Amino acid sequence: MQLWDTKTRKHKGTFTGRSFAVTEDGETLASSTIRTNDTTQILIWNVKTHELKHTITTNYRHDISNLFFSPDGKTLASSGRTDKGIETYDLWDTTTGECKLTKGSKKDRVYPITFSADNNQLVYKGNSNIYFLNTKTGEQTHVKFDWNMYIVNFVFSPDEGMFAISDSDDTVRLWNTKTREQIATLIAHTDHISSIAFSPDGKTIATASFDETIRLWDTTTGKRKTTLVGHKDRVLSVTYSPDGNTLLSTSEDLTIRLWNADTGKHKLTLVGHTKPVTSVAFSPNGKTFTSVGNEILLWRIK
Repeated sequence: MQLWDTKTRKHKGTFTGRSFAVTEDGETLASSTIRTNDTTQILIWNVKTHELKHTITTNYRHDISNLFFSPDGKTLASSGRTDKGIETYDLWDTTTGECKLTKGSKKDRVYPITFSADNNQLVYKGNSNIYFLNTKTGEQTHVKFDWNMYIVNFVFSPDEGMFAISDSDDTVRLWNTKTREQIATLIAHTDHISSIAFSPDGKTIATASFDETIRLWDTTTGKRKTTLVGHKDRVLSVTYSPDGNTLLSTSEDLTIRLWNADTGKHKLTLVGHTKPVTSVAFSPNGKTFTSVGNEILLWRIK
């Protein structure tokens, strides 16, 4: 992993490993090692000083499949498989390096997905369930689906009052977080849904698909508002600007498109990548964004 200063464009450091995660403040980085001597380690680094803060030895006998920090950076979630074939995830205290919680399953493959904004819930998925774990008490609840579901995407709304999941059947389902009741099923795409994103006000959700379109939906009614057409190949990701005025989409056609988030009108097409553009992310102030393909490009919003 290469870290860069977005203001000066200077190289900040190089870190090696199999999986990586960086805290939201950019001060701490976690990397996992390649399995050696039947064990896998997690290294926690100070990004500014390159100091190794902790070396964590896990009980995973395979490479770590997932690694990410809680929003406050105080907890690190990891997942892997033990020598007994048990799918396990762990929560680590990033201050002490100690394990705070371990959960395992012989039946399901478990994958941590995300933390809630208040750091109090960890969301993870099993074969046909979404689990919500209280990170303080260890208690958990779950949403069990009536069909054999393969979850592709999971996203909370900004206020976390609802969450959206996309399935391998090319649909998106909206759920009430508190009651665990389904609100709506969004059906229109004709191919795999690659990315979903809520608008900052939570009133609209954007869905990107391999069918080369982006669709905007009203989260209150579940009705489609408009369809954005223009990409010439699979759409790979979609994201809103922090102010909610602009929607960005990336595609295998090597372009990034900017859209008016309210009307869906095309604003600008950006070129420069030599391979499919897999993802894009805004800076917190919305003045710049970064796109990733075969290269990493930094763009300034004028």
